Amino acid sequence: GVASARASLGGGRGGVRGDLGRDGRTIGSFRFDIEARGVSLEPTPGARTTWDADLELLGARSRSLLRGEARLVRGTYVSDEPLLRLLLAGRGTAAGGAEPSLALPLQIRVRLDDNVTVRTAVTRFRAGGTVTLSGTTAAPVLFGTVSVRDGQLIFRKQRFTLTSASARFTDPRRIDPILDVRGEARIKTYDVRMHMTGRSEDLQIRFSSTPTLPEEDILSLIAFGTTRAQLTRGGSK
Repeated sequence: GVASARASLGGGRGGVRGDLGRDGRTIGSFRFDIEARGVSLEPTPGARTTWDADLELLGARSRSLLRGEARLVRGTYVSDEPLLRLLLAGRGTAAGGAEPSLALPLQIRVRLDDNVTVRTAVTRFRAGGTVTLSGTTAAPVLFGTVSVRDGQLIFRKQRFTLTSASARFTDPRRIDPILDVRGEARIKTYDVRMHMTGRSEDLQIRFSSTPTLPEEDILSLIAFGTTRAQLTRGGSK
């Protein structure tokens, strides 16, 4: 039979319309179109998001699938905690969801549309991109790339302007992106460049400068505003 319903949901509105067939006394094939507009979700402390979505739930007997597209209308993450700490806390396993017995297979295209704003103790930026949410509701998996359009990062009290930054989700076992972050800062008479790469548990940070300095001198310049030689001369006075 045909069924439909509309309701308020998460500060927005949602609607469901579909067909439910029967095979004797059991449920046969089914298909439901799910529409959501302006629905608010808080996936983690400090994060607030608002979504539009057009989804389809279909299946037969014990098989089912939730597919379609979700579009981020607005998303913010504001916290005194560094964003990297959130990544470290969530690594190792895929993000938990429904009970395994209720796991629903997923195939959802997620459009962020440059609508993600992040403000923490050490970074501020706007990001966007398109990712695919797959796996199941019990063990969701992300594939795709999220890119930063503009922003700043504070490293040892020095403010770096982000020239490019991205997070690539490639691991089918867990949500743990590969980061590639580049930033620049002007410190005294030096242009200092930072390049941060890798996963959250094995992040590599490299520095270079113009005029050229050894990396140890660049670290001294970042931490103390002067090179090692200048520190030595200052201490010998």
